Amino acid sequence: MENTDQILKYMQKSYSYMKNKQIHISILDIFNKTYSENYISDFLAYILNPQLNGIGFEPLKKLMEAAGGEWSPDYESSPEEITITREFSFYDGRRIDLLIKVADSLIIGIEHKVFSHEHGEQTRDYAEKIKNLYPSHQHVFIFLTPDKREAIAKDEFQAIGYGELIVLLKDVSFDVLKDIKKSVFYQDFIAHLEEKFMKKDSLILSDKAKLYLEHAKMIEDLRNHFDKDYEMILKSILERLKNLLEKNAPGEWIINTSLDRGYHQLSKKEWKDKGLDIHFELSLSKKKLVLAKPVEFMIDIEGPGKTQARKAFIDQLEKNHASGIKSIIEQYQLKKSPRSRTYVSKEYDLISIEKVENHDLLQIELEGIIEEFNGFIPLIDIELNRF
Repeated sequence: MENTDQILKYMQKSYSYMKNKQIHISILDIFNKTYSENYISDFLAYILNPQLNGIGFEPLKKLMEAAGGEWSPDYESSPEEITITREFSFYDGRRIDLLIKVADSLIIGIEHKVFSHEHGEQTRDYAEKIKNLYPSHQHVFIFLTPDKREAIAKDEFQAIGYGELIVLLKDVSFDVLKDIKKSVFYQDFIAHLEEKFMKKDSLILSDKAKLYLEHAKMIEDLRNHFDKDYEMILKSILERLKNLLEKNAPGEWIINTSLDRGYHQLSKKEWKDKGLDIHFELSLSKKKLVLAKPVEFMIDIEGPGKTQARKAFIDQLEKNHASGIKSIIEQYQLKKSPRSRTYVSKEYDLISIEKVENHDLLQIELEGIIEEFNGFIPLIDIELNRF
């Protein structure tokens, strides 16, 4: 009893010193695009554009020089001759995240990766194509990532991390009062990168949340902090899954989620058609996080009030792709579910403090999940078109 009292007194003393985690709410947070590679790239394109940013040429100049390029004062004589293209497409359909053309003299190519990794020797291919398209220009290639990872074509693409980008953007001098709104946007972009990616506790449970996990009956104040961290974790996982799906199967993927329920859906827009509702579903709840229980990932084929349509579609799917479906299920040990709405599923030990706090470990786990279910996407697409 004496030992228990000592532990409780120690916990109470520790609790009294714990401060609330201060979280910056950015523009991207408001639109639920906190970790979206595309939206951060869109914001960066705005920040670098001297015609829009309200700051001028300095952000673009400093980034270009950081990558080893040579800036000429002549570039600043005609802002209208600077064009920034998002998702610049080459003849074969491959796309580089940002292509910046400065007059007829300079080309800056930026490939941006947040959580995903380079595939298919993207940077080597992009450098070659850009040089062929603009042989007489100065070429500057940048591989931008939160942790300054090197590109496959590291001899062509200069690795720049968010930390370096933040420093050079902060080093830009400008009159805040000249355009207060645009100055706020500029500072918000910097703060977003700092808060969500560079701070050590950006994706780490607060001390109060950890205390709640270890002592589930702790006072309500701890529950409130746990709820906030759960929202952050869920948003991160779903955004990462969505990014992976978009990389593997281009198209409009939609997240359907609510903090108050234990399931969360990701679906192609085209999968909600012909009396069917097909989607990936992740079973994740606050209770599962508290108890570190396995989460289930599954493919659901639903047909509200249209059970015949669901049965007809599954029959068609299995008739035309029996061997392919069997191969995927056996290779990845998926479970063919007897439940009416779930087609296949699998449980994963995804949630633990170690995995939640380790960006790379969490990403590897999520990549593995998508890899195991990815084979069903083209089969569903084909049969929906026929259905």
